[in-house]
Amino acid sequence: MISKVAVGCLRLKCAAGVRPTKSIVRQAMADMLRPWLSGHLCIDLFAGSGAVGITALCEGAAGCLFVERERLALRVLRHNLFMLQKNKLLSAKLPLKVVPQPVEIFLRRYTTTEEVFVWADPPWSATKWRQLLPARLQVGGGSYLAIESQLQPTRSAPLACPGWVVQKRRHYGNTALELLRKE
Repeated sequence: MISKVAVGCLRLKCAAGVRPTKSIVRQAMADMLRPWLSGHLCIDLFAGSGAVGITALCEGAAGCLFVERERLALRVLRHNLFMLQKNKLLSAKLPLKVVPQPVEIFLRRYTTTEEVFVWADPPWSATKWRQLLPARLQVGGGSYLAIESQLQPTRSAPLACPGWVVQKRRHYGNTALELLRKE
C-alpha cells in the first residue's frame, strides 16, 4: 500500500510500513539550520519517502544522499525524485544519489572531511542508533547530525559522545529531535 506525505505544497508517495517524519519536525529542522544548510550536502539515513532530504534540498542543500535498504521504499523514493525532477520542482543538476544499502554498511564505508548535514530517522524500536550514529559517523568538524526518535516517557540521559555537542533537544508530540554538532 502506498500513502502520501506532504512536503510544503508537494505531495510525495510513501511506502507501506514507512513512518514519515512529521511536517512540523521537518519544518523545525529547516528553521534551525536554514542559514547553515545552504550549499552543504545532506545525508538522509533511513530515507523512506525521502521527505527529509527533499525538504533540505528545498531549503538550499547542495545535494543529497538518500540511504535506504527496503525494496518498496527504494522504489517509491526513486519515483518521488523522478517526478520532482520531471516536473522541475527539483533541479536535474542537483547531485542526488540513492544508496540502496543498510545504514550499518553505509557508515562503515562513508567518510568525508567536509561539513555535512545528516538526518537519521531509524526505526523507533531500534534504540541503539541514538548512541551508535555519533560514534560511527565519519564527517568533518562543523557537521550537524539530527536524530529523530520516539519520545520516552522517562527522560533519557543526554547523549554523551566524544567529539559531538548536543545543540538542541526538542519534542513534538511523541517525537523527539536531537541536534548535534561535530566539534
